Amino acid sequence: MDNIPKEQLREWITSVQEDYKRRNKKKLAQITISKELGYNANHISRILAEDGVISEDFVLKFNSKYGDILKINHHGSPHHPPMDIQKISAQPMQLDNNLKVLPNRLPYPFDDAEYLYRFTGDSMYPKIPSGAELAVKKIADTSVIISGEIYLIYLKNGLSTVRYINLIDDNQDELILAPYNERAKNTKVSRKDIAHLFKIQFILTRV
Repeated sequence: MDNIPKEQLREWITSVQEDYKRRNKKKLAQITISKELGYNANHISRILAEDGVISEDFVLKFNSKYGDILKINHHGSPHHPPMDIQKISAQPMQLDNNLKVLPNRLPYPFDDAEYLYRFTGDSMYPKIPSGAELAVKKIADTSVIISGEIYLIYLKNGLSTVRYINLIDDNQDELILAPYNERAKNTKVSRKDIAHLFKIQFILTRV
């Protein structure tokens, strides 16, 4: 699972700039957007550069500042559903201190994420660095696991882990929990060992 695509951020910024130009008859520069969000003037241009990283803080601030504009511009079309910035209705799951409910929905196409999970350790490095926060969605039915995707798994023995889940062809009840870091080891578990399962929607890396 990759970080938020920069093409998506460019689309958000373009929507904000078009709305501003329509109302004020002049262009809203990326520098101005950066400053309005409380960052240095070149923050957005640095993010959009090849080595830039879109942080959790930036996404949440952008959503808070410009969410209504994106909702108006998208008009609920199939490709751009309106942004829902209302409180998420799901009840908090007090599994551990690393998992917390998102206070507001994030912009499309990330608006189905329900929780943030703080990841620590090096088992998924460099795909997921220690300290990254993962936007996740609760999966109620473990039969819909997609082999080769990254999940947050809470096991009935009290342990939690973030791993690729690989299905074993000849035994659909057994799963391989695979790390990205080659120095970490695979773990074999049964579906019935899983207490809670979350799909990783995207990765937020702090800068």
